[in-house]
Amino acid sequence: MREVDTSASSDKSLWDFGSAAIASQLTLVEAELYRQVTVAEFLDLRWQKNKALAPGLVALTERFNTVASWTTATILGGETVTDRVRALKRFISIGKVLFRSHLSRSLAMDPLEN
Repeated sequence: MREVDTSASSDKSLWDFGSAAIASQLTLVEAELYRQVTVAEFLDLRWQKNKALAPGLVALTERFNTVASWTTATILGGETVTDRVRALKRFISIGKVLFRSHLSRSLAMDPLEN
């Protein structure tokens, strides 16, 4: 099964870690990004006019896009239907862990707290 390498020296894959471990690492990275977003970044659609005015929001958006691309490439990169189903099931499992732990993007924290 072909997977997207998300780091320059990564030799680990989705299959080397449990769903809880992957969910935990996703949460750690994204929680830090959420902390960097300020209320001012939402004003007047700043992120659309000048990305420099909303660095936290831009970084969070880029992270979301990276994870979404990795997820899609991992699922669709399976050589057989069985490989694709296995990858899809793993991502569903990760999502369930995130949901149950209240660690998903929408539940992790309120970016407006800053």
